[in-house]
Amino acid sequence: KQFCFTGGGYFRLFNFFFIEQAVKRNDYNMFYFHPRDLDKKQPKIKIHNLLRRFRTYVGINNSKNKFKKLIKNNKFCSISQFDKYFNWSEAEIKNI
Repeated sequence: KQFCFTGGGYFRLFNFFFIEQAVKRNDYNMFYFHPRDLDKKQPKIKIHNLLRRFRTYVGINNSKNKFKKLIKNNKFCSISQFDKYFNWSEAEIKNI
């Protein structure tokens, strides 16, 4: 089985179509977010390093709408809900 694990900067960087296709192709999807990943009105920090500034703010203006669309179009649950549902004794272990 395949899974998709993403959030934060990658979620903000990739367009919605790409994310939606990845979700549909995988058996398991996990996303993680910091509140700042969805808040375009957050105070801007003066960052001189261009790469760091890009990673911090890329896609911030559309991330909340993208998140809402992702939630509307798919079924998700919390990790605690998944823990009750999933049989961990049968989980395949992957060494990475």
